[in-house]
Amino acid sequence: MSARTITTEMPIIITTDDLSDIGYAADTAYLKWVQAVVITHWERFAPAATLASTLWIAVRHKVTYRTAGAAADRIVAKNSIKRLKGVRAIFTTIFYRDSEVLAEVESTWVCIDRTTKQPKALNSEVLSNFHIG
Repeated sequence: MSARTITTEMPIIITTDDLSDIGYAADTAYLKWVQAVVITHWERFAPAATLASTLWIAVRHKVTYRTAGAAADRIVAKNSIKRLKGVRAIFTTIFYRDSEVLAEVESTWVCIDRTTKQPKALNSEVLSNFHIG
């Protein structure tokens, strides 16, 4: 049996505050949206006790831009976990305007203990919520 990819989608309307000096969606806006959809994805599938005891911090983002997004564009961020092992997770977020891809972001996140701020591996029960095989 193969693993099924679990995704989370988040609608976004690009505002003038999201624009760079050249009038297109700024790098910082994409990273803000990645953070929001990754956290939404995590909160959607993690058990309450795990949410209360852990945090995720981003340690790397690789952004590939395909086409520009402009003010008032209605886009969708579609997020999934590419890999989840130990304390690290690699999330893939793709931004769509209708069927057109604006950008793809592969980001690496580290799970940490909320109290100690040290890396914390997830147990198999939590992992099973994200990868159904």
